[in-house]
Amino acid sequence: MMLGIKVRLWTLLLLVVLFIPTMETYTYFAVAYNNDFQLITYSYKSSAGTDNIYPGSKNVELNVNIQYIAEKDAIVSSACLQLPNGFTVSRGASYCSSPYSPNNTVVSSVKRNDVVIFRYRLDVGPNVSPGSYPITMVVHYYKVNGESIPYTETIEGITILVEMYPEIN
Repeated sequence: MMLGIKVRLWTLLLLVVLFIPTMETYTYFAVAYNNDFQLITYSYKSSAGTDNIYPGSKNVELNVNIQYIAEKDAIVSSACLQLPNGFTVSRGASYCSSPYSPNNTVVSSVKRNDVVIFRYRLDVGPNVSPGSYPITMVVHYYKVNGESIPYTETIEGITILVEMYPEIN
């Protein structure tokens, strides 16, 4: 009889040890959606104000315009970049941006068809080879439906062209 109790206790303990980490994982789980936002346009300019980006370019301004297309309103907290190797954020800048309205004010709440703008400052490493470099942006938001579930959506289709230095004549 004592052996049966010990087996049950060890089984229970094993289940608890295996189950608790699973519960914790779900506590911090963010729902990934791919249908709430769409990329409208993006632009980038060098610190000299031109469209030409070269290896070693500093303080490149990247603006990304996305449109919210879901039915329910949302609270957008930020959008964060995933940069290719050799790219970093500029000094004093961040990988994440607050959402801006087209009239240049910070917004958080979005409704269907609203356009929001995210602004970044990037540095291109001096050893980056000329070519096209994809950048991914991850939008962090909550839907206004009484739930407090964090959502994320990955925006792709942003590409920066790093050009060869022009030849000196």
